[in-house]
Amino acid sequence: MFAFTANARRRQLLNAAASHKKMPHSRPVDAALPAVVERYFDRCFGTASRDYAAVRLQQRGRLRSDVNRQRWWVFSAQQHSTLVFPGFDWQATLQLAFGLTLKIRDSYYDGAAYSKLNFIGLPLAHAGGSNEHAEAALQRYLAEAVWYPQALLPSDCLVWQEGEKGSAVAVLSDGSHTVSMRFHFNSEGEVARVSTPERFCWVNDGYEKRPWEGRFCHYQRRSGMWVPTSASAAWHVPQGVEEVWQGELTDVQYILQADL
Repeated sequence: MFAFTANARRRQLLNAAASHKKMPHSRPVDAALPAVVERYFDRCFGTASRDYAAVRLQQRGRLRSDVNRQRWWVFSAQQHSTLVFPGFDWQATLQLAFGLTLKIRDSYYDGAAYSKLNFIGLPLAHAGGSNEHAEAALQRYLAEAVWYPQALLPSDCLVWQEGEKGSAVAVLSDGSHTVSMRFHFNSEGEVARVSTPERFCWVNDGYEKRPWEGRFCHYQRRSGMWVPTSASAAWHVPQGVEEVWQGELTDVQYILQADL
């Protein structure tokens, strides 16, 4: 189980990546990929290494808690994601009125997801342990892999399927969880959008599945990788498409296993 302690949780995640042993593939991973995915990888990597174990992202932007709230909060965040297995730890600070701040932590590791809110040092909310929460977090990891495309390479836990109209579907498995996302590619071979018709969303004290999408743009070369520096996330609801997260990548550092 993933201990919910501030920086101990992140250290546990990175220690696991540092000690992770590459296992021989039990399924063929050199099978032909969808053409749009092959083109995407050619554009993404160039001569960049494909042997990183983790990545550290710095973000800033604004978010709101759900589609029914009009108030947006400015945030800054740091995220660590592992590339040798699915896992992430996201720590954000929201700027409130009168100089006050709200701390948010979201994590996924070893098949479990956790979230916590903290206001002036006092915990406000703590969630974790449910299958719905874990599945939604694993879908987040898969969608955000456009920032760390090594995690999208075919492997024992990830396979690509042909899609329609310039898209392909990535299917990711981790323990008892299997999720998928449709990746939509633009004419430049970049991922412009990821989507799913079903992602668990917390609504009225319970989970329900809703269509979800993330959009990516303003690609730049970072440490040899071609990655987007602007993104947004939105839920599809009866009244339309409602964005709940808008952000930009201010820094990215890819980390070799020996440096963890």
